[in-house]
Amino acid sequence: MDANLVTLFRARGVLIQYRRRSVYQIGVFNAAISLCMAVCAVFVLAVPAAAKQLDPSYEAATTRFWVSFCEGRPADQRSYCWRNCTSYVAYRLETAGVTASDYQSLGHAYQWAESAAARGIKVGLEPKAGAVAYWTDGIYGHVAWVEKVNGDGTVATSNYDGFTESFYAEDSVRPEGYIYFSNVQFDPPKPKPQPVTAIFEPLKEVKSPLSKMLTLKY
Repeated sequence: MDANLVTLFRARGVLIQYRRRSVYQIGVFNAAISLCMAVCAVFVLAVPAAAKQLDPSYEAATTRFWVSFCEGRPADQRSYCWRNCTSYVAYRLETAGVTASDYQSLGHAYQWAESAAARGIKVGLEPKAGAVAYWTDGIYGHVAWVEKVNGDGTVATSNYDGFTESFYAEDSVRPEGYIYFSNVQFDPPKPKPQPVTAIFEPLKEVKSPLSKMLTLKY
């Protein structure tokens, strides 16, 4: 029997033992563990964290300042919380030349359509590039900028996520509806064809000197 083996547990055929180690062996073992932990820590620190995807134009054009209604986060100069979907869409509307009073202070994303309609801004279901796509589900809802309309009726959008504070794009989505600010142009309605009434007048006999010259006598 090995005198260096020490029984820790024995029950129902299960035997757990460990082998006695010398002080020197224990010291080497602990040193190896410490070295491994140090190497792992260096490796973790050396691997960079995944960088947030941002829209550089929005970041450069947005001023931050602290307010109470953004729950400990900064706000922008457009009346919305920084890096929220509403803030990003407001920036896109600003750069598209929309009047500030049309897009500022529309509330949370789920309130945008109703608030915009109350200001006389058109809301509908037809996808249009440059329109604001909106969703009313979730806690705050969501708004996004429509970049283009696909052949199947879906739209490609640019977005900011207020929870991750990052930019993302989607290629094929069907939002709940659209808000059409002044930057969105609609084709004018085609005029309806008017019925044409034909007027017929009886033919009049016209006599001229030439008719006499052409008269044949037999």
